[in-house]
Amino acid sequence: MNTHYKYALLRYRHDVVSGEALNVGVVVYSLEQRYLRAKFTIKGTRLKSAFKDLDITYYKEIANFLNTSFDSRAGSLQDIVNDRGQEHTSSLSQLLQSILPQDDSSLQWSDVRGGMHSDLNAVFERLYSLYIGQYEEKAKDEHRKDSDIWQQASSNWEGRRVVDRLMPKTVKSPITGLDVTFEHTFKNGTWHCYQPISFDLKKADSITGKAYKHAGGLNSLHDAAKELKIYYLIGNSSDPDMSKVQNGAEKCLLDVNLPTKPQIIREDEFVDWSRSVAKLVETHPFSE
Repeated sequence: MNTHYKYALLRYRHDVVSGEALNVGVVVYSLEQRYLRAKFTIKGTRLKSAFKDLDITYYKEIANFLNTSFDSRAGSLQDIVNDRGQEHTSSLSQLLQSILPQDDSSLQWSDVRGGMHSDLNAVFERLYSLYIGQYEEKAKDEHRKDSDIWQQASSNWEGRRVVDRLMPKTVKSPITGLDVTFEHTFKNGTWHCYQPISFDLKKADSITGKAYKHAGGLNSLHDAAKELKIYYLIGNSSDPDMSKVQNGAEKCLLDVNLPTKPQIIREDEFVDWSRSVAKLVETHPFSE
């Protein structure tokens, strides 16, 4: 039997001026069916990618608070009064305001919408997938970014003047005319180029494609790379089934036409690598 329901979205608005916002939560409500279900994502990958200066820890604390609060309110719907000793309201707007009042903060409720359906759980799942879930799945394609791998590899340098001695190095390809840039390099006769690369990807073709892209950039350099020594800092796939795919990708990175072959540094070698780089940097004078 079809029943009326109402729903609203919670949006995170990072900049009040631009008004740019992302959906972060869904609430579905029917007092007639004593039904209330809500979910607020605590996966911050998409938010952090869109808004670099977001305090993701603070956001997750609010999301957890909202998930707990709505669960508590849902559990009291069968009682005469809600968990605050108040009569239940048929107005979803009032319910939302009682838990998260609207102000000038970044979290804003959408307009309340509604419909009719016989299965409110199915409605909730469809709405969450439509407005939030599908984007979470896309965000999971890469569990760790290249920058995460660099942070992990360089974490042993805290308190040592190493990072500030590294510099970007750009080489122009004589074949394509395009620039190939290495963000972390140090010159000691040879340019030592430290390139983090995350293979912590969801799909096999994403891992392979990433390796071919990097290898293609190196192959286009040829003799222009005669003063370069490339070190690939590899972030492993978190999926054991991808180990063979990663091995093939690493082989692709090594099988390039350069005067000096690249070197693979895996995660279990990061500590020894960081020590050797620190020794190299700290015992040699800076040079352009």
